[in-house]
Amino acid sequence: MKQVLTHPPTHPPTHSLAHSLTHSGDYVFRQGDKPDYLYVLFEGCVHVEKAVHITCINRWPEAIDQWGELKRKNTKTFTVQMYDKRGDFFGEIAILENSIRQANAFCSTKTVLLAIDRYLLTHSLTYSLAHSLTYLLA
Repeated sequence: MKQVLTHPPTHPPTHSLAHSLTHSGDYVFRQGDKPDYLYVLFEGCVHVEKAVHITCINRWPEAIDQWGELKRKNTKTFTVQMYDKRGDFFGEIAILENSIRQANAFCSTKTVLLAIDRYLLTHSLTYSLAHSLTYLLA
């Protein structure tokens, strides 16, 4: 007999949801940070930028590499995405892939965010998937 889940699993009494108000120029997270939260935008604008290290050979060197070639290292920042609509969400990829943050996210205006922690996100997805499968397989 198939078991139908009628309510989401309980979670420990932690602050799984957090309301955050940030100002223009504040970082939500930085490239290389540990992913703890998924963010949902309520108001404002968030830019996601990726810092890329570029190496140019034989142009105004900063160092000589192990093969004796002259190299110049430079870091460029590219805007990857902009979130400005209520309900836009970001930061989920690093949580789902269990990796570090691959970009910087910063607020370009006064911003209101909802932060959902890793535990609540993964358990909500697990419950939704299990619930959907019980109806599909019934």
